[in-house]
Order: sequence, then structure tokens, then C-alpha cells
Amino acid sequence: MMPPGESFPRARAAARRAIEIEETLAEPHATLGYLQTVYERDWAGAERGFRRSIELNPDYGRAHHWFAFYFQTIGSESEALASIRRACDLDPFSPVINAEVAYFYVFARQYDRGVREALKAIEVDPEDSSAYRTLARAYALQGKASEVAAAV
Repeated sequence: MMPPGESFPRARAAARRAIEIEETLAEPHATLGYLQTVYERDWAGAERGFRRSIELNPDYGRAHHWFAFYFQTIGSESEALASIRRACDLDPFSPVINAEVAYFYVFARQYDRGVREALKAIEVDPEDSSAYRTLARAYALQGKASEVAAAV
């Protein structure tokens, strides 16, 4: 584990180097988009990175997954939900993506849908603590205290 101030610049340098070597790889463009979203706050650069990644490989689920966070960050809830759903369609057995589908629905205040998605994520990976946290959060936001206790 490294602090973001150390790890993110290293990740950026590695992604840029990968693009120098082979510009048509989708993965480093998505990585730059993610870094520009969560670390640099460069919204225009992030969008370009994600769009380029998806242009190069529309079936790269991680690009759609991370693009969902970009959309959430800029306040485009419907695009965030569409993007995370697309990521899950492309990678339906990813524990991380399944748990984050639930997270995005809870964030969008669609608590019942968030509960259903969290339960699906738990089926995919019963050991994924983030799915349980999202399930508990959805129940808590609905005022269902007994369900919260059972979820954690």
C-alpha cells in the first residue's frame, strides 16, 4: 500500500508509457481516465480517456465501470447507472462490479433496487464485504434497523 500522492503519479507514468508503446490499448486510456477522475479532477481529460478506451475496446468492462464514477462525480446519475450496468453486462461475475452496481443504485436513492443488486452481488461472492456494507446502507436509509443488523 502506498499513499495516493506516490502511487497515482506512478500509475499515470506507467499508463502514459504503455500508450507510447502501443496507442491502441484500451486499458491505459481507461487508467488515465480513472486517475483524472479520482486524483487529478481533470473532468475533460477523464472523459477523453474513457471515451478513447471504449472506442478502442467497447467490451472492456473496467472502462465502463470507472466511467460510471466519472459520471457520478459530474452529477450525471442516469449515465452513471447506464455505465455501471454496461460494465456488469460485460463482466457479470466480477464481485467488485456487482457490488458497485448496488452502490450506484443506493447512491441514486433507488434503495429497493440497491437491495436487490446487493443480494445478487452477495450471491456472486459471499465473502465480499462491500456488498454487505451497501446492503446495510440501503436498509439503513430505508429505516429498516432489523435488516441492517442482519446484513452486517
